[in-house]
Amino acid sequence: MSRALESSIATLPDPVSTSHITLIAESILRTANDGEREVGALQRIALLELALAERE
Repeated sequence: MSRALESSIATLPDPVSTSHITLIAESILRTANDGEREVGALQRIALLELALAERE
């Protein structure tokens, strides 16, 4: 999960806000809790959720 978090954060433009990091971390934890273990899938879902959250 830490690899997914680090990879996700690395794709964001600087400066990265702590709220974005929190949203990504929460998404990764939630998705992993549902059984997903592939780093790429965790990252894609987290970044998609972040993009959707920014639109709201």
